[in-house]
Amino acid sequence: MFSIWQIARSTLAGRPIRTALMIGAIALSAALVVAVSCAMASSAATMRASVVKILGATDARIIHPGDGRFDEHLVDVVRTWPEVDRMATRLGGALTLVRSDGDVDAKTNRPRRTTPNAVGVNFADELQGFRSIDLLLGTLPTARDQALLDPIAADALDAKPGDRLIVQRFGEPIELVVSGIYDRTRLGAVQRGIIMLDRTMLAEASDRPGQVTSILMILRPGEDVKAFCERHEHEIPSVLVLEPAELVTTGFDRQMLASRFALRIASMLTFMCSAFIIVTALTTSVTERQRELAIIRCVGASRSQLFGSQLLLGLVLGTLGAVVGIPLGIGLARLLIWWFAELLNSGLHVDALGIQL
Repeated sequence: MFSIWQIARSTLAGRPIRTALMIGAIALSAALVVAVSCAMASSAATMRASVVKILGATDARIIHPGDGRFDEHLVDVVRTWPEVDRMATRLGGALTLVRSDGDVDAKTNRPRRTTPNAVGVNFADELQGFRSIDLLLGTLPTARDQALLDPIAADALDAKPGDRLIVQRFGEPIELVVSGIYDRTRLGAVQRGIIMLDRTMLAEASDRPGQVTSILMILRPGEDVKAFCERHEHEIPSVLVLEPAELVTTGFDRQMLASRFALRIASMLTFMCSAFIIVTALTTSVTERQRELAIIRCVGASRSQLFGSQLLLGLVLGTLGAVVGIPLGIGLARLLIWWFAELLNSGLHVDALGIQL
């Protein structure tokens, strides 16, 4: 009597060159699926990172229509909303800054001074998907008295990481330490600089304790942002507005969903093409071995054993091809991303669907 494994093993060992070619074909097919899915996932991640850098990842926000401030205790209300996944608060304003060492501008012969827009944030919350901060120099703030400057504010003060700045205000001056300079696109001569610092520090410097200018929210996956705003708008003071953020109102969220759908379609089409190659190879193998299979049938093998041996043969070949093809596909995708590093600057993103297929 024959076992399924004996029949499959004889098939694999009987024609080693053909077996190696079939494993190679399956490996290349698997590599193609993985490479395409990883390359498209990396492209989608780069697009999302670019959009988030410009608009932020906020789904909805609470603001004062006149850019006014409101009490931070509204945060406690927002935390009770089950649709909210993450939340951050911001305080806007302006600060007049001078260097603590009294450095003088050589062109004007006056102390270096600038009044940039100030953005008060909680950096721990802000970096949980709300904002992408690309540093040119230095590090992110780790202490309450540290701040980030954009290139415009840094140029105006001739500041670099480690320099100390004085906030000019009514009352006792406040000293800040420049922890880093972050990347920001220059739009023209009328563009004002920005300083990012701890929200409580900005509130103290502007004499606005316990106040915020916006509450930002990222909703749980699948939540309809507009419906969410309509459900909860009655729970906030009437002078405030709960509205979809720029990512939703500009339609970029729908574009990113469309790109993810396109990724799935491309991965499935690539899988179908690869599956056709594999099925063709296996079918050809069975056709070539019809006489051999007929002899095995005559000496006692059952139909179910022959059928099972072909399934086992396909499983073995598929496993060996996947073991070789998946790393090869990831390597090809990494090579592609390295070659186009300037365009795909978010790095390699391995798509789970491509691995599963």
